[in-house]
Amino acid sequence: MTALPVFGSFIRDFIGIFLIGVVGGVVFALLMERGLTFPTKVYSNEKLIRVNFEFFADVIIGALAAVIVYALNSPQSQQTFVVLGIISGIGGSAILTAYMKSRESEEAREKKVLIAERYRAAVARHAGSVMSQGNMQLLNIELMEIDEQLLS
Repeated sequence: MTALPVFGSFIRDFIGIFLIGVVGGVVFALLMERGLTFPTKVYSNEKLIRVNFEFFADVIIGALAAVIVYALNSPQSQQTFVVLGIISGIGGSAILTAYMKSRESEEAREKKVLIAERYRAAVARHAGSVMSQGNMQLLNIELMEIDEQLLS
């Protein structure tokens, strides 16, 4: 069975779902940032590193998420159409934001692991030949405790 457009044509439906997804993206931005923050430029030593699009990114992601959800599962009624657009607009931004935060936390964890490994190597390199076997075991236990603290 072929899905019929809700508003007479698929072009109207796509424009409508895009705009409703924009509303969902704005709602998500208002919920997460407690206001609309406008784009900013991030500089390092007077050199532009990146542009932070703030709520504009949430709006575009919400709109695209709504269009994708509509394309995969077109609704049969106008009420379902509106609800689908708003929820997918909010959800699309939320899913991507959570994914980006988890990536950042994974990168921070990997950096901590690298620091811990370098610390262990430096201690072993400088203290290995001088320390007794018992002191070396105590050092390894202490280094493992430091590793646990760094990774938690």
